[in-house]
Amino acid sequence: DGPLLRGMVEEGLEERAAIDRMFLWTLSRHPTGEEKERLARRLDEAPDMIQGYRALYWGLLNSLEFQTNH
Repeated sequence: DGPLLRGMVEEGLEERAAIDRMFLWTLSRHPTGEEKERLARRLDEAPDMIQGYRALYWGLLNSLEFQTNH
């Protein structure tokens, strides 16, 4: 529940904008349309936004793309 993720919830950031922001933070790129749609569906299934954002951010940090490029 760090300040970056909580800040997005408090800011009322739209899900797709939050996905863009997390991709830029971690992978230094925007998500593809397919990635954004898939992840937005996953966020909709999360018990609450902070848990969904936490899972998405953790997934990006543990992705092969992050590990090999950053």
